[in-house]
Amino acid sequence: MVCVYCAIGQRASAVAKAVANLREKGAMAYTIVVVAEGNQAPGLAYVAPYAATSIAEHFMEAGRDVLIVYDDLTHHARAIIEHGKRIRACLSQAESSPVSVAAQIMILLALSARLFDNVPLERMGEAQQVLQKAATTLPAAVVGRFETAEKFSDEDRETILGVARKALAPFALAPTDA
Repeated sequence: MVCVYCAIGQRASAVAKAVANLREKGAMAYTIVVVAEGNQAPGLAYVAPYAATSIAEHFMEAGRDVLIVYDDLTHHARAIIEHGKRIRACLSQAESSPVSVAAQIMILLALSARLFDNVPLERMGEAQQVLQKAATTLPAAVVGRFETAEKFSDEDRETILGVARKALAPFALAPTDA
């Protein structure tokens, strides 16, 4: 049997104890450990259980018996809630203020690249307005591909994200002493 242990939001010392216990019992020979520590980015806590599940499914599809343990999904739930708050805050618009296609694409790409992670929630609306304004500075060729439904390239994506990063830079939270 393959065991997958997914530690989400745990202290490094707690994970080290769990791994030491598994090693002492000889279980590390058939155990895979996926870790998103409590002091890491919320995105890692969000992704960790999906990564662990994918690993488990790989072995299951290869015909192996698999046990997966999630420790602890409350941290995952908090990461989902935080991510959801940011998406809702970025995409909420008054009915009278239409958002251009270019601005919508820029906002969605910025969200998927986690550029809003360091923007305080209370400044999210302001950051979104700055991105809408920044979208008007995108090269005409890139914007033209949005309107014609022509597929845009990785270079186009990087151009959009570069403009978004520059626009959102003033909103970044100051690093805290941890």
